[in-house]
Amino acid sequence: MSKVMMARAALLSLVAASLLGAVACGDLSTEDLLFRDAVPAKRDVEVVPAGVESQAQDATSTRTQPLEEECAFFDVKCSARNVSGGINAITFFLLDLVDNIVQHPPTTRERGRRVWGPFFDFEGANTVRFEMKRINGGATFEFCLHLVAGRINDQDAQDVTCATDIDEDSGLTLLLQGELSPGAIGGAGARSGNGTMTLQTARLGELASIGRVMTIDFDNRAEGIDVHVVVEGQRDGFVEREPITYSYLRDAAGAGEFTFTLFGNLNEDDENLPRIERIDMATKWESGRSGTSKQARRARLVRATRSLSVKAAAGSRA
Repeated sequence: MSKVMMARAALLSLVAASLLGAVACGDLSTEDLLFRDAVPAKRDVEVVPAGVESQAQDATSTRTQPLEEECAFFDVKCSARNVSGGINAITFFLLDLVDNIVQHPPTTRERGRRVWGPFFDFEGANTVRFEMKRINGGATFEFCLHLVAGRINDQDAQDVTCATDIDEDSGLTLLLQGELSPGAIGGAGARSGNGTMTLQTARLGELASIGRVMTIDFDNRAEGIDVHVVVEGQRDGFVEREPITYSYLRDAAGAGEFTFTLFGNLNEDDENLPRIERIDMATKWESGRSGTSKQARRARLVRATRSLSVKAAAGSRA
């Protein structure tokens, strides 16, 4: 997940200065506030396995996320901490990005639709456009972010919508899209709801190695949290790997499960005969977060027909 951490920084350098520094100041209308309040709080979508401290409460940006630590190859607890940190880093940044945009008055207001931009950033030499639109009778907010290198004629972007992949006239290219369906507000300002965010990682230069697309789905409508991440299009040499999934479930009482996938060379002593394997790991914990963390893991050979199963030892206390 270290590459996922890189995605946050790369997207920040591409769009933050362009968009957040250029939005206008002023008052928000009543409907503007509905767009603003559709963005969930970080604590409502955070992945927090047993033994990992929450970063959502004190973090005002993803820069406060802890650095990855080096883990032994089959250290489930350490790996879970690193992987969850990477997921939270990109999720928090995308929420920060959307939340910061909707705090400002939009450039264009239409009934059920708001557009910020296009804005040109002289320092980064990029043009950025962000849009939110109410769909499904107003219950869901669709959003999208487009970017293109260089400056454009704003008139060329008039036909751009969230259905636009690459605009022929302006060159604006889709980088981020998703939907947010906010629910009821509960205690301490927590909001139930569900949503999805899709990041076009293949269009972020060096980050294409992560894969073509990263999709983050979340749902906390059932007094718990369900976060599901899928990375598609990651390659192993000339071969495209199967989609990689990360799944986090936590119920209202605090019990949960976190499953994730890693790849690694189990034959590092012989550089001429690498043994690249897919390692699927899972860690479970009881409610109260004070019980024993139950861990299970299994490894599947990527370049062989046989499979390798590994039983985990008893987990340590969370």
